[in-house]
Amino acid sequence: MRTVQHLKARGRQAAVWLVVILLVMIGGRIIYGNEDNQDTLVFLKTSLTNENNTPATYMKPETALDSDEVQGRESLSESMGFLLLYAVEAEDEMLFEEQYQLLLDYFMDEEGLIYWKIDSSGHPEVPVNALVDDLRIVKALYAAGEQWNKPKYTEAAAQAGHYVSRSLTYQSTLVDYSDQSSGGTAHSLTLSYIDVEGIELLQQQGHINQDVYDTTIDVLEKAETKNSFYPKTFDISKGTFAYDEEINMIDQMITANNRLQLGLPSNALISFIKEEMEQDGVLYGRYTPSDYEPVVDYESPAVYGFLIMYAIELKDKELAMQAYDRMTAFRSNHVSYRGGYSIHEGNTHIFDNLVPLLAVEKLKHTGWM
Repeated sequence: MRTVQHLKARGRQAAVWLVVILLVMIGGRIIYGNEDNQDTLVFLKTSLTNENNTPATYMKPETALDSDEVQGRESLSESMGFLLLYAVEAEDEMLFEEQYQLLLDYFMDEEGLIYWKIDSSGHPEVPVNALVDDLRIVKALYAAGEQWNKPKYTEAAAQAGHYVSRSLTYQSTLVDYSDQSSGGTAHSLTLSYIDVEGIELLQQQGHINQDVYDTTIDVLEKAETKNSFYPKTFDISKGTFAYDEEINMIDQMITANNRLQLGLPSNALISFIKEEMEQDGVLYGRYTPSDYEPVVDYESPAVYGFLIMYAIELKDKELAMQAYDRMTAFRSNHVSYRGGYSIHEGNTHIFDNLVPLLAVEKLKHTGWM
């Protein structure tokens, strides 16, 4: 017969093993991360958020200027747009409300101008707004107003949408940006800026007329690939397209997604992408269109994120998961950066974290992961 002491000892032993198992499980998560977005959200909060809670562009306060002259802890309306879209997709009303308040407090003035960039303390540096960022924010605000029955979101969307219609048109066509300090607007339209869903919302809500909608969408419809790649911009005055000598794959994927919103395929581009991934297993950030050779040795998680979203719309699970596997290869497992993407020398760009965040959430909704 087992003694009481023996049974107690067995109980203590079982308790010890339970603790060990729990520690192993927790440790496994620390080492390997997880497959959803929680680690990435924590990383964004701890490493890419300023003291005033605005999203920081880089982890480090001093960073060399990129092509958009953005550095360090400056905050972009681009980041606000992706965070708002993610909150809608994730049905996270608390997160959306937090970002909405930041939008009103720091980015959007009383007339509806959304500053494309502010400094880390929240001060706008130049009175410039950007079409692509405004459209993402307007889309998110209208969606949130409907999703949570909050008129204040809809009202903010209408205010921003009305400002777009007043400030971002030239010859009945939407343009890239306007600068209120000079009173001027761009005379060109970047194809990756033509967010069809956002522009349709502007037209449906009465912010732009049918003529502006038609001429803007016409640019996207008439764009033709050259050596499998789309042009970068359209010169409204000349009526001509301009192609880059070095192809930026982020621009190409966004343009393809924009065209897909019109039901237009991008067969040549997607064929090239599939061939690259089948042959090399990767998709590089930039290519030379004449010979299809990469001109850089880096990859962008954002490219894979946009490819995932494109594949979801096509219901191409194989392509989506192939892009997901490659994208998450750049997600850090290090305890200090867990969930962050493309950490290099203790730094990363927030864009390469926000696009994967949204892509993973959309993948979860498909039931593919």
